[in-house]
Amino acid sequence: MSQATSPKSLIQTTMKDLFLHGHFSDMTLTCQGFIFKVHHSILCTQSDFFKAAIGGHFKEGITHTVDLPDDDLETIERVLSFLYFNDYSEDHHIMDLGHHVKPREATTSGPRSKKKGMEKKGVEKTGVEKTGVDESMTAYNHVRVYVAADKFGIPSLKVLAAKRFGEWCERNWESKDFHHVLERSMAMIPLHDTSFQENIAGALADNIVKLVRNGAISQFVESHGKIGWAIISNLVYRCDVWEPAWDRIAAKITNDALERSICHVCDNSAGELRVHLGPGDFKNQIYRCIECGFVFECH
Repeated sequence: MSQATSPKSLIQTTMKDLFLHGHFSDMTLTCQGFIFKVHHSILCTQSDFFKAAIGGHFKEGITHTVDLPDDDLETIERVLSFLYFNDYSEDHHIMDLGHHVKPREATTSGPRSKKKGMEKKGVEKTGVEKTGVDESMTAYNHVRVYVAADKFGIPSLKVLAAKRFGEWCERNWESKDFHHVLERSMAMIPLHDTSFQENIAGALADNIVKLVRNGAISQFVESHGKIGWAIISNLVYRCDVWEPAWDRIAAKITNDALERSICHVCDNSAGELRVHLGPGDFKNQIYRCIECGFVFECH
């Protein structure tokens, strides 16, 4: 007896057929000579741009065809992948773009990281795997997707692309070319945008000590004051910057735990109260029994 196909797998297969083969297509999207056979119900319900183009009394609404002659084909494929699969491949493609793909010049060298996106979810890529593409290309792919998501009015894709770029920063902040990638990426982002900067700031804050010591980002932070402020805000929000008032809180928690000496809930501390602090506990002036997890409030 064959194993029943799960609903999730069935939906994924259906979406793959719609995307790759254009089954029941009622809309055409062209870019750099490549033709995508797509669907109103998928594009127009998720993108303000496509909704306005097809829903209005323009040529696109009459012909049901949208031409994107000035857009990057590989980026458009990733945008469409997201609309169909809620994800995209960071350095490959689901759709075989064939000879339409123009090779990009790699600008940095570095070890390849674990794949993100479509390869993890079992959606096979049909395009030919590109070789000689380094980590910087992956970073720029995320930036291009982010910019495209802003243009096409797809907020959820902006969130994903910014998150992916932040993850790239976490993996590559020690690279000798990290500063150059950040500079070029910031130049690609719309001036009005701040959410992308917040993801960069978060990644830099996570590794701020080493980055300051090696001076890798000093020029970048000087050039982008908002990033510097975002880093400081990030550190303060996470309580990674010690405030003078916290000396009093630390003493209060220590003395309170010493006075209790034992947990009255589990009574399993071998004659002494062993405690730990969870996220936010210090600021809230509470601590927890390491044996049973009971929460104590400072007197």
